[in-house]
Amino acid sequence: MKKNKEKLSKKEKRKKSVIFLLKFFLIFSVLHYLIYLIDTDFLQQFITDFASNALNLPSQGLFIYINAQPFFISKSCTGLISSFILAAIIFSLKKPEIEKKIAMYLAGTIILLIANVFRVIFVLWMGILFGIQAAELTHVISWFAMSALIIALWDYSSLKLLKIKNFSGFL
Repeated sequence: MKKNKEKLSKKEKRKKSVIFLLKFFLIFSVLHYLIYLIDTDFLQQFITDFASNALNLPSQGLFIYINAQPFFISKSCTGLISSFILAAIIFSLKKPEIEKKIAMYLAGTIILLIANVFRVIFVLWMGILFGIQAAELTHVISWFAMSALIIALWDYSSLKLLKIKNFSGFL
C-alpha cells in the first residue's frame, strides 16, 4: 500500500513539473515575441549613451565603436529578455499570491535592468582590452551569468523571504 502511495506521489510531482514547464515556456514565448513588437529604442539609446560615456567610446545611434568596429546595442542588449525569464519563472508557479509575485517581479526586473547596463559596460571594456571578438565572447558568457543571477534572485526572494523550504512547495 505504501509503495502505491509513493508512486502516486511521484506521478503527481512529475505532473506538476510538466505543468510548470508548459506554463513557463508559454509565458516566456509570448513575452519573447512581444520584444519584437514593442519600441525599445529609448532603453537601447540609454544603454548606448551611458556605456559609451562611461568608457569614453564614440557612438552613433545605437552603435558604440571599439577601435572603429561597431557594437550594436540591440533589443537583446536591454535586459528585457532576462526580465521575461524571471517573469516566466515567477508566474508559472502556484505560490506565492499574485501581489507577492508582482512585487518580486518588479523588484527583480529593476535589479536585472541595472545589472544589465553594467554587463554591457563590462562586455565593451573586454572589447577595448582584447578586441571585438573578446567582446562577443564575453557577451555570450555574461548572458549566462545573468541567467544565474535570475535564478539567484528568484531563489533568494522566494525560498528565503517566503520561507518555503524547497521548489516543490511552489508547484
